[in-house]
Amino acid sequence: GIAGTSIQSGCRKVSDTSYYTEGSFQRRWSLVSVFAIVLGGWIWIFVLQQTGKFVSDSVEIQFDDVLDSGLGTFSGLYDRTSVPNKESGRFHYFERLSDIAYFGYCRKIEAWTFSIGGNDPCEGYVALSAKTETYEITDTTLWQVSTRLDREVPLEPFYMECFICDDEENPCQNGGKYSSKSKKCQCPEGKFGRRCEFDSPCEIMSLDTSDSDFVPAPEFPLDYHIVRNDEGQIVTIYDKPVYADPFTEVIIVYGGRRWFVTSSLALFSLFPNSTVVLDNVGNGITDSILAEYVENHQFQFFYSKLPSSVTTSPSDIGSPTDSATPIDLALFRTENSPITGVPEPILSQRIATQFNCMICDELNYPCMFGNPCVDGVCVCEDGTTGRNCQVVPFENGHCDTDFNVFEFSYDRGDCCRASCDSTSEFFCGYEGRVEVGFPNCEDSSYACRGEDETCWRSSAANFTLPKPRGAFKPASANIKLSSNGRVALLGYPEIDEVQLLDQIDSSWTRRGDFDLFGPSRGSKFGSGLAISTVGGSILDFVSSPVDVRIAIATIQGGTDVVRLYDWTFDHFEQLGPDVTLAAPYSASGISYYFDFFDSGRYMAVQLDPQNIGLFDTENANSISASIVCQDLGIPCQMGSFVSVSEIGELLVLGTSGDVYHVTGNLVNGVTPSVERLPGQSVGWAMLSRDGLLAATTRVDGSGVSVIRFLARQENGPWGFLGDEIEEDLDLDFTGTGVLSEDGYTSGFAFCDKVNQEECFVKVYRYADGRGWFQLGDTIAAKSSPSISMSYDASALSVADASDSFRTLYFSPRCASDESYYRVFIIVGADQSIDWTLESNGSTLTSPNYPTGYRRKILEEICLPRGICSNLNVVSNSVQSSDESLLSVIVDDVEQLNVAPIANATYAVGDCTN
Repeated sequence: GIAGTSIQSGCRKVSDTSYYTEGSFQRRWSLVSVFAIVLGGWIWIFVLQQTGKFVSDSVEIQFDDVLDSGLGTFSGLYDRTSVPNKESGRFHYFERLSDIAYFGYCRKIEAWTFSIGGNDPCEGYVALSAKTETYEITDTTLWQVSTRLDREVPLEPFYMECFICDDEENPCQNGGKYSSKSKKCQCPEGKFGRRCEFDSPCEIMSLDTSDSDFVPAPEFPLDYHIVRNDEGQIVTIYDKPVYADPFTEVIIVYGGRRWFVTSSLALFSLFPNSTVVLDNVGNGITDSILAEYVENHQFQFFYSKLPSSVTTSPSDIGSPTDSATPIDLALFRTENSPITGVPEPILSQRIATQFNCMICDELNYPCMFGNPCVDGVCVCEDGTTGRNCQVVPFENGHCDTDFNVFEFSYDRGDCCRASCDSTSEFFCGYEGRVEVGFPNCEDSSYACRGEDETCWRSSAANFTLPKPRGAFKPASANIKLSSNGRVALLGYPEIDEVQLLDQIDSSWTRRGDFDLFGPSRGSKFGSGLAISTVGGSILDFVSSPVDVRIAIATIQGGTDVVRLYDWTFDHFEQLGPDVTLAAPYSASGISYYFDFFDSGRYMAVQLDPQNIGLFDTENANSISASIVCQDLGIPCQMGSFVSVSEIGELLVLGTSGDVYHVTGNLVNGVTPSVERLPGQSVGWAMLSRDGLLAATTRVDGSGVSVIRFLARQENGPWGFLGDEIEEDLDLDFTGTGVLSEDGYTSGFAFCDKVNQEECFVKVYRYADGRGWFQLGDTIAAKSSPSISMSYDASALSVADASDSFRTLYFSPRCASDESYYRVFIIVGADQSIDWTLESNGSTLTSPNYPTGYRRKILEEICLPRGICSNLNVVSNSVQSSDESLLSVIVDDVEQLNVAPIANATYAVGDCTN
């Protein structure tokens, strides 16, 4: 009504006018056809979407259970609903086991969620994905768990993959076929699992009992077999087998992420009205009954709340621990979650065992450490034991060279002195009854390779020295080691006390309930010491305290005496009367030397300035012989007698500083012979126990302490051995030194000239072509150190003004590219043997030891690693009334060629180095 009439009339004419065009009907029909096709395609796509054609039919889920112990039990398969949710337009996925837990999409938060129960994915969900609009659930990322504090924590690990992606896809592997009826893979023979991804599971499992910390319990039996139904099919829960103990109700079932040790009775209590339960009241639970019960019910671990005291470490889908069995998984004690009630592992209470398969095969369950499997049974060829050869001979006191490598913690310490612990089966450092030491110590914590390295290490925990009453410092101590270094005699003249200690593996232990004490206060009991292993340590196995004979210097009634004791069985017993010295040593302040020889049968001691007495300890300490210095042309004084060899040869230091060697079978009354050794102005001297080497010290014009060694030449006089050793100008020799049995290793104590509290111990060794060299580093000590050495120089003890004494060792003696070979020839009490040892063209000839010298003859040979050399032991002569005591033991030698030795026994070790 706003426009004028003329305008309205013109518009009406235009609208009412008709125009003719060709083909208008055909064009209209074309447009309709296109529209119909598009609409039909859209309808078809819509129908396919509504039936789930473009999304996964089933998904496989693996939940973590650390943040929420119940989540792990919801791992498994989830099936798509037949129609999408009206609110979200997306399908829900329900757990196949329970049909309660599900995944759904929430439009409000634009994310997929996981809920346990309910019908709204936006309410009460447990976990959610990152924001997304995807219709395909497997395209989601960054799943998180909702906590009670309304916070989201990343869910890790979390596994979600399409299990059935479309109707025609086969999810089964290894030739398996999927059954739409059973919704399971039908696996070919030899394959098993939800996707047939595993080989057939182990039929019989057993707990590994090799760890001494594992203690079997009634609620946790050792052996379990796989449960099968009457048709022979494996019974499963969560698509993994059920295992049962054949004698109890204990079963092992999988709970979605972990295996749980539970009870079949608890399982049966979940459905008490089940016909299977009612039909078998009062009957035992057989595999057939258990199989029928499990196959007729669905078990979801979250809802069942099965009690369990033991669970395993995780076995996650797609991870290295994914397996059809709990074999090799860690085991833990459990406690019920206060939130979910589901048993969860107590990570601090790991059980010292794991499951092993009892039936071996080379592919899936091979025997441990490369041992062969014969007809399903492991044949252990390397010292291991157990059904799978899984029990490694660790911590048994015996060095097993196959496991003496870094990967096995160097046989868990069995090969080194400072880390070995004896057992009822083996004693550390021994082969049978023979002490072989620790030649294969490889652990760098306890051994070094190469003689020039710092290699003195503690062989045992330090032993704390006693303190005088009211004193802050410990009493000064004298120390004497037994021949094998395993027994220590400690004397404390300051408090008139003596202790006898045994090195039990890596610890020093006081022997007996009581120490020995002097006759009175101030008697200087322990100012001098001597020790001998009665009968020879090699023939007396030392798993229990070996019998020893000791001698102790003291003052009795104002007179210097030497008091002898025997340790027999479990106590000390004084041996004979005191040996009385005519010379007042204690008054003069001169310490005097005395020692045993001939395995403790005799003792030598200087009675006065001119007489050295040889006492028969087994005949009331009577004098068997007396060496008179004046008769031998030796200018003696108090303290001239300085050393005795094992066969009774003496070393005497004359007043002018000359050294004299007294030889002959002195105890049999044979006239002794005397030889003066080269060198002058000697202030200290010592003879090796074999009598073939001597060490002397002197101070030159510059105040430097000089050490010189002399060797007894074959059928000739004594001569110098190697160059002399000049010590530092600022060090004073303390007068304390030790020699090994053969003298080729020696130790000396020095103190700083200015600061006498700062002292040192140096050890030297002689080698052909190299001369004398310092062995290892310099050992720090405090004032007035006392030192002692085992016969083979493998142990060195130091006692000083510190609060403890320590025992050190140097091992091995070979260079880094060499192996260590030892040859033992044990000679009985009434035997003598002349022998020759040949190796790689080298010849070692035995000393001509006389009859009656009971001892161990030992040779040590260093040869290149990887070369197993033959050793030839040739007996030139044997004289014996008890040939059963003669034996030859060779360690780490491939072949031993021994010329006939009557009634001798031989043992050859494997060449493993």
